[in-house]
Amino acid sequence: MKKERNDVTGNPAGSRVPDSKKIHPVEQVNLLEELASFCQTSGEFSTALEYYAQILDLAQRAAQSPDLLLETARKMANCLEGTGEFEKALEMLNLAIEKGEDESTSTEYASALVQRSHILGRIGHYSDAEKDVERALGILQKKPMSRELSDGFSALGSIALRTSRMELARESYESSLAISRALGDREEMGSRYNNIGIVCKNVGHLEEAAQFHAKALGIARDLGRDLQIAIRLNNIGVVEFKRGRWPEARAAWEESLEIFQKRGNKWEVAIACLNVAHAHRAARDFQKAEELYTLSLQTSRENGDRRTEVLYYEHFGELCLRRGEYGRAERILSEGLELAEAISPGSELSCEILRRRAECRIERNEWKDAEADLDAGIELAVSLGDRFEEGALLRVKADLLRLRGQVHEARDYLRRSHERLTEIGAQYESALSAVLLASILAEEDRERPEARRLIAGAAALFRSLGATQDFARAQLVLARILLFEGDSSAVSQLLTEIEATIEETGSRNDRDTLRDIRVQADRSLVSSSVNESNTLAAFNKIVRRIHAIADPEERLQATLDIIHSQTGAERLLLLLTEQNGEKPPVRESRAIPPREWHTTVEVARMAIGRCFDGGGDPILSTNPMRDSRIDHSMPQLERVGSFLALPIAGENIAACGIYLEKSLDSRPFGREELDIALALAAVTAGVVADLQAEEIRNENLRLKHRLGMGEGFEGIVTQSPRMLKIIDTLQKIEGADSTVLLQGETGTGKELFARAIHQSSLRKDKPFVTVNCAELSQDVLESELFGHSRGAFTDAKNAKQGLFERASGGTVFIDEIDKTNRNFQDTLLRVVDQREVKPVGATDPIPVDVRIICAANKELRIEVDNDRFLQDLYYRLRVVSIVLPPLRERKEDVSLLADHFLRIHSRKMQKNFDGFQPETLRQMVDYHWPGNVRDLAHEVERIVAVTPEGGYLTPDALSPEITQAADLDASGTLGEVVERIEQQMIRDALKKCNGNKSRTARALGLSRRGLLNKLQRYRIR
Repeated sequence: MKKERNDVTGNPAGSRVPDSKKIHPVEQVNLLEELASFCQTSGEFSTALEYYAQILDLAQRAAQSPDLLLETARKMANCLEGTGEFEKALEMLNLAIEKGEDESTSTEYASALVQRSHILGRIGHYSDAEKDVERALGILQKKPMSRELSDGFSALGSIALRTSRMELARESYESSLAISRALGDREEMGSRYNNIGIVCKNVGHLEEAAQFHAKALGIARDLGRDLQIAIRLNNIGVVEFKRGRWPEARAAWEESLEIFQKRGNKWEVAIACLNVAHAHRAARDFQKAEELYTLSLQTSRENGDRRTEVLYYEHFGELCLRRGEYGRAERILSEGLELAEAISPGSELSCEILRRRAECRIERNEWKDAEADLDAGIELAVSLGDRFEEGALLRVKADLLRLRGQVHEARDYLRRSHERLTEIGAQYESALSAVLLASILAEEDRERPEARRLIAGAAALFRSLGATQDFARAQLVLARILLFEGDSSAVSQLLTEIEATIEETGSRNDRDTLRDIRVQADRSLVSSSVNESNTLAAFNKIVRRIHAIADPEERLQATLDIIHSQTGAERLLLLLTEQNGEKPPVRESRAIPPREWHTTVEVARMAIGRCFDGGGDPILSTNPMRDSRIDHSMPQLERVGSFLALPIAGENIAACGIYLEKSLDSRPFGREELDIALALAAVTAGVVADLQAEEIRNENLRLKHRLGMGEGFEGIVTQSPRMLKIIDTLQKIEGADSTVLLQGETGTGKELFARAIHQSSLRKDKPFVTVNCAELSQDVLESELFGHSRGAFTDAKNAKQGLFERASGGTVFIDEIDKTNRNFQDTLLRVVDQREVKPVGATDPIPVDVRIICAANKELRIEVDNDRFLQDLYYRLRVVSIVLPPLRERKEDVSLLADHFLRIHSRKMQKNFDGFQPETLRQMVDYHWPGNVRDLAHEVERIVAVTPEGGYLTPDALSPEITQAADLDASGTLGEVVERIEQQMIRDALKKCNGNKSRTARALGLSRRGLLNKLQRYRIR
C-alpha cells in the first residue's frame, strides 16, 4: 500500500516506525537516518521525507542539539528540492535557520545557508543567494577543510555562472574540486567536474567541456547515482549538440529524460524536455518539438523555474523562426529577453536571444533593429568570453551586411566567424558560416577554389548529420559556383537532386535562389547555343537553300517535320500571330499522329509570349513547374516534363514561334536538341513581333510609377494603366493654371487628386483651400467662398474674408459642386470668367488670383442635359476634365491599396501583422466596393482595430458583406449571369496580360476585333 503523510513534519501514515520502548532514542535517530539516507540516495524522496520527519519529531521531543535540527531540516529541504517543491524547501530552511541563530557559527548553520542559496539561485533570486553564500563561507573558512566548505565554493560558482561571471565561476568550482580531491570525496569531485564542464561550454571551449562532462559521467556511473547520471547526460547532450554531433546529443538527452521521468524530478524534466525538443527541431519534426517545448514551459512555471522559462522562450522562438513565422518568433523572443534581463542582466541567455531575434528582424526587413540586436549581442558575447555565441553572431551580422550590399565587410565578418567556431570545435555552426562565406567567395574567380573547399566540407558534415535542408543550401551555393564555371548541365542535374528539399523545407529566399539559378542555367545553354561560333550555323545555310521552295505551306510543314525528327519532341506547334482580325493559325508537324492539341496551345502561347517578354530570346525549361519564369497556375503544365520555346522572324508575320514539348517520362531537352532546333528555326519565315504601341505606353507608365511620380503625385497608390494615364495627363499641365473638373463616385480620390494637382503646380507654395458644397447651405456657402461685408445679414457683425481671397496665389477646391443651386452657379460663373469676387453685401468686386478645381459625384453632362446644372459653367469648368474610375473597374489596385492601408493603420495602432492571406485578398478583389477607395480604407482600419496582432489576416477578419459577395452572383436570367462571368474573365485576362489586348485576345480564344467589341459593349477600359 502506498505510504501517505499528512505534512512534512508529521509521521508517515502506515510507515514502520521503530518501537521507541525497545530502542534508545539516539539509536532510533541513527537508524532512521540510515533509512532516510538510503531512500534519498535512491531517489525515493517521498519515503526519505517520511523518515526525516520522524527524526525531526524525535529531536524536538528529546530537545536534541540545534545542529541535529538544522541537519535534519536541511536534508528534508534537499528532498523537497529533488521533487521540485522549492517553496516548501525554502519554508523548511527559513524555519531551521531562524531557530538556529544561537548556533550561527556552526558548520550545520553554514550548510543550511549554502543550501538555501542553492534553492534561491535555482528560482532566479541571485542577489539573496550570494548573500547567503558569503555568510556561509565566512563561517566555514575559519574551520578545518570540510565537504561543507567545498559545497560553499560550489554554490558561489553556481551563482557566478548564472550571472555570467565565468572567471569567478571557474575559480570557485576549481577550489571546490581541490577540496573534494583532498578529502577523497569522489561523488563531490564528479559534481565539480560537471560544473567546470558547464563553464567551459558557456565560453565556447566545447572540447574541454566534453572532457570534463565525460569524467563526471564516469564517476556517476561508477557510484550508481541515477540522478547524477541523468544530469550529466543532459549536459553532455548540450555540448554534443553545439559541436554538431546531433545523434549523440539526442541519445544522451533521451536517456536523461527517461531517468528524470522515472524518478519524478520535475525540475530536471523541464530541462530535459527542452533539450529533446531541440533534437526534434533539428530533425524538422516541428510538431513533436512544439509539444515538448510546451510541456517544458508548463513544468518550469509549476516549479517557479524562471531560468528554464527563459530557455523556453529562446528555443521556441527559434522554432517559430525556422518555420517562417517571423512575427510570432520576434514577439516570443522579445518576451524571453525581457525575462532574461529581469532575472540576470547581461547573461549568456540575453546574448543567445539577441542573435535569434536579429535573424527574425532580418527576415522581416527590419534591418536597423536587427543591427542593434547584433551589435549588442557581439559586445555582450565578447565581455562574457562566449566564443560560440560571438562566432554565431558574427555570421548573422555578415548576412545582414551582405543583404545591404556591403560584401567586403560581410566577407571579413564571416572569416572571423568561421575561425572562432572552428577553434572551439563547433562543427555545425562553423559549417553554416562556411556556406555563407563560400557564397560570397564564389563571385570572384581567384576565390572560387576556396569556396569549393568550404562547400565540400560543410556539405559532408550536413549529410552526416542528416541536416537535409542545410545540405541542400550548401548544394545551392555549389550550383552557383558551377554556373560561374560554365557547367550548366551539371547545374541542372544538381538542382534536380535538391529541388524537392528546397521547395518543401527551404525559406522563401532559398526557393527564389533555386529558381533564379535554374533560369540562369537554362539561359546559359541558350546563350551558348546561339553563339556565332556555333558549328550549326553552316547547317542553317544548307537547310535554308534546300527548303527554299515556292509553296510557303509546304515549306513550313517540311520545316516542322525536320525539327520534330531531329529533336525527338512529342508535341510540336507553330503559332502565328493573328492577321486581319482572324484567329491566329496553329500548325503541327505532320510527323506527329493527329491528336487534340488545344490543351497544348495554351501552354505554347504562354511560353512563346515569355520569349517576347524576355527580349526575343528562346526559352529552355527543364522543369516548368519549378521555373520562376512560368505561370504555374496553368493546370496543363502538370503533364509537361520539359519544353523549348523558339521565337522566329519573318517579313509578313507580326510575331510567331515554335513550341516543342516532352512529357514527364521522357529525358528533358538538352544542349544537342536546342542547337538543332535553333538552327532549323532560322529556316521558318516570320518576324519577331514588336510589342503593341499600347503595351509600350502602359509599360512606360508603370515604370514611371515604380521609379517615382513627379512631385505631388507620389502619394497616389496605383498600378492601374487607366489611373496611370490620368496621372500622366495631369502631369503635362503642371505648368498651367487651367481649371480642372474631377468627376467620379464617392471615395474614388477626387480630393487626393486635387491636392496632387496643386502640389505639382507652380502654386504649390501658396494656400490650398477646400470647401464641400454638400455640407453648407447656399447662403453660408457664398459667404464662405466670397466673404461678406459688415452688416450684410443679421449676424454679420464684422466683415469676413472669403476663401477665394485667403487662397490668393493658390488653389481653391470646390467639392460636390453638383449639389449647388443655380444662383450659386451663376455667381461662380462670374468668378471663373472675370477672376474677381464680390463679398455678400459689398458693392465693389475684389480681384483674385486663384486656380479653381471642382469635383462632382455625378456626371455633369447628364445634369446639364436635365437642366440641373448651368451649361455655361460646365463648359468653363471642364477645360481639363478627368473621370476617376471606381475601384471595381481597377481591380488590380485592390491588393496594392489594402497592403498600403494595412501599413498605415498598423503603424497608427502599434500592431504588427504579416499581411493578408491570398484568399483574403482574393475576396477583397472580388468585392464591388460601393464606397470605392474610402470604403476599402475603412474596412482595413476596422480589421486592424478588432483583430489581435500577429500572423496573416484570414478571410474571417472581413466584414460579412464582403465574404458573402465572394460567392458567385447567380441572380437574374441565364444571359445576365453569363455576361457577368464573361466580364470578369475579360478583366482577369487583361490583368494577367498587363493590359495588352492582343495577348488578352489570344488567351481568351478571341480575335482582336472580337475583344475590342466586347470591351466597348461592357465599357471596360
